[in-house]
Amino acid sequence: MNGRVLHIEGTFTRSNLDCLVSFVYAPNIGILKNELWTYLVTFRDSVSKPWCLAGDFNETFFPSDRKGGSQITSSMSRFKNCIDDCNLIELPLNGRKFTWSRGNAASRIDRIFLSGDWLQAFPSSSLFGLSKYPSDHRPLHLLLDHTNWGPKPFRFMNYWWLASDFRIMIQSFWSSIAVSKSGSRKMVPALKMLKERCRQWSKASVGNMNDRIEELELEADLMDRQNECRVLNIDELIRSKSIASQLKILYRAHESAWHQKSRIQWCKLGDKNTRFFHLAATTRQKKNQLACLEVDGKILSKPNEPPKLIRNFDPSSGLEMRKGTKYAMLAGQLLLFQNMRVVLGLVL
Repeated sequence: MNGRVLHIEGTFTRSNLDCLVSFVYAPNIGILKNELWTYLVTFRDSVSKPWCLAGDFNETFFPSDRKGGSQITSSMSRFKNCIDDCNLIELPLNGRKFTWSRGNAASRIDRIFLSGDWLQAFPSSSLFGLSKYPSDHRPLHLLLDHTNWGPKPFRFMNYWWLASDFRIMIQSFWSSIAVSKSGSRKMVPALKMLKERCRQWSKASVGNMNDRIEELELEADLMDRQNECRVLNIDELIRSKSIASQLKILYRAHESAWHQKSRIQWCKLGDKNTRFFHLAATTRQKKNQLACLEVDGKILSKPNEPPKLIRNFDPSSGLEMRKGTKYAMLAGQLLLFQNMRVVLGLVL
């Protein structure tokens, strides 16, 4: 494309994954820029591996991408249509608002876009802006590794209701909770124990859903091959039906899990939209991700730094914070309780 695009194909040796990275330097002239957008859309049809598109596009997505910008222009719309037609997802920039500046002028014209296959292979991909001096452009730093930020908060998964023994486990647990003389239960400690019981049940009964699906699919395929060569006996037929029934439940549970994580309510389950939900959830996670904190002008980006800040918090001014934390904890407990009170048959 007249020296405007450089394509590099390679393999990530750590994960043995073939990929394509394209670097773009878009022209300032509108006609030439439109020719580049057309070329990228056409080129997309030939891409069959994870794709990363990065560079200086000399165009913004939104008015907020330009200092003092207030209007959506036709050139913005053409650029956005190009990215949409390429089925690419923009990686949010952490810590910086603009990537180019000169004097009082500033804009975000340097970007990185990723394909769905790339995000599935590297779901922890994150983007940071480095110091731009002496250039007018800020270098972009793409990180692929996952950072361990510690244990994740409890989340009630809707697909647990698909398991027949889940309701039995809830009712059995609640019946085992001691009742006071007034006929009531201490809700906060009881719900804390219930969260832990749900975690244990999920680990034992559900486990790694992808591994279970793969194991059952391999076993089902083996039985299909045997059925092609001979007549299956009664035990094998029963096992084959059991595998089909388990896979049906696991497929729906897998889709339900990603549907819940994606927070997309207008798309119904049952249409094999698992990959779409996965990409939507990953994109939402990128938008909501807090990669760093700025406290008194200092950037905290390591997992052990925020806990140190909280431990060193001044107790004399921490009453409101501790009170808010307590209310947040109670709100989370009540939300879990609302999801289960139909089963428990409680009257509040």
